Amino acid sequence: QQQYQQQYQQQPQQPQGEGRKRSGSDAKKEKKARVVTPDEDGKNTPRFGDQSGSGSSGGKSTSFSLSKGKQNPRSPSKGHLTHSKDVPSQPLPPSAKEKESKEQKKKPKSTGSILKKVKHDSVAKDLSIEPRQQATETKTAGSAEDPLSNVTLERLVEALTNEKTLDLQLRLAFFLTYKRFTTPFQLLSLLIARYKNEASEQLSNEQLKARKLRVVSIIKYWMEECNDDIFDSPDALQCLTNFFSYVEGEAEPTGKLLIKLFEKEKSQRQPKQAKPDDCPPLNLAWDSFDEEEVSIALTQYEYNLFSAIPLDQLLYWNQKERNTHCTAIYKFIDLSNWVSSWVTSELVSKFKRRDRVRLFEKFISLAEHLLDLQNFSGCMAVLAGIGNSSFWRMKLTRSEAGEGYLESYEKMKTRLTSKSNYSAYRSYLKGCTPPSIPYLGIYLKEITFIDDGNSDSQYGLINFYKWKLMASVVEEVKFYQTTKYLLTPRASFGKAKDSIVFGENCQDEWQFYSHLVEPKDAEAAIEQLYHLYQDNKAQLESYMGGAAG
Repeated sequence: QQQYQQQYQQQPQQPQGEGRKRSGSDAKKEKKARVVTPDEDGKNTPRFGDQSGSGSSGGKSTSFSLSKGKQNPRSPSKGHLTHSKDVPSQPLPPSAKEKESKEQKKKPKSTGSILKKVKHDSVAKDLSIEPRQQATETKTAGSAEDPLSNVTLERLVEALTNEKTLDLQLRLAFFLTYKRFTTPFQLLSLLIARYKNEASEQLSNEQLKARKLRVVSIIKYWMEECNDDIFDSPDALQCLTNFFSYVEGEAEPTGKLLIKLFEKEKSQRQPKQAKPDDCPPLNLAWDSFDEEEVSIALTQYEYNLFSAIPLDQLLYWNQKERNTHCTAIYKFIDLSNWVSSWVTSELVSKFKRRDRVRLFEKFISLAEHLLDLQNFSGCMAVLAGIGNSSFWRMKLTRSEAGEGYLESYEKMKTRLTSKSNYSAYRSYLKGCTPPSIPYLGIYLKEITFIDDGNSDSQYGLINFYKWKLMASVVEEVKFYQTTKYLLTPRASFGKAKDSIVFGENCQDEWQFYSHLVEPKDAEAAIEQLYHLYQDNKAQLESYMGGAAG
């Protein structure tokens, strides 16, 4: 053993990176002697005997080396694997590259080093955001980040009448939706309590004066925007009258202005005499009606119904009481259904194909005029009548229409399609300047979705997050109600509409007419007509025989 160690120490060490030239057999032997050990990063990297690797499990290390120079006495051949316990070996010092790699592994990876090769524009495109756009904090329903998510009514009134700040969005959302979670009397009582400082808060004279001014401004806004709520509630009206007496005793100038406003609103509530409709009924005869004149008369008539919808009826659309609360909405929907029925009925009841083709083109022209007037509700009603299955099955009729009419029809269908939640229509509507009559069905659908997906209250508190969502829908309807049309129709659409009534079984009648005038099987249609003739003949003979007896 001592002799071997002396020989090993006397053997000259070759510098790193230098060595004898290897023959092909030596390379093959060395390749067989290659050992794979796990690195620190989990990857398997091949190591050679002259760069011994060591494991660190359990505090014990086991290293393998490929002997160089003098042969190990225990090894029968040169280039054999030897265990470190059998032959003492001195590991070579790590190279500069190994030191650098170990230092990099110890350093924590930063976000910049990970994403330095990633194109930010492509990431933004995948995430559907603009490049370099900063993320904004979002607030969810019931979260602690939004102090008004779940609150009491008293807390909402405090926020409304805060003398330091005025939240216009809060005021708008509150008065658009408050009737779903409180009453006018209860709200007015809380406002008066804030005016009188019944909570005995420690306020200076200036703070109390600012508080009173804010309460008066809130009541003033309430009376101007939705005065029917107060005047239609006897309790709230009496409470407001008593408050006026209290204000007169204080001799506050702001209170006196509120009393004058009340008297003005009260005088304007006198029932207005409806102007007599002296216009003659609109001509709706299929072969002579004027598309432009019909579009003007229909738009003015439809806008009058749309603008008369009370906003609180939208809040009750998804409730059980909607049959009694939403009468104005139903009246507006009935008009759309009537227009669709009129279009379909006229199209399928013409026995001559050329008459049906002509009428088909006239209704497409009518839809174009309605779209030009931004009456989207009326335009969709006409398109729905054309698209009714009773008429749409008539391929021969549609194929003979002019190419320009068919292209216009497809263009309107694409613009007003319901695909992707009416995304094309929504984009087009945003680019239009009022007056407009939007498609009411979208808002009713959104209100139903919000109402079903969010509870009215959580843990006994008002879920005002829900009512803010609801208010955003109602606010858009209100926006289109406020801009009036300045049209002067020369004939009354209402009178013409009342003269045409559709029965409950009109769909069955349309299908019958459709298969009769443009049948798939002509012989079957003739047979059906023959049986119908025989039935009517038998009924007539029975009636005549009974009358003679």
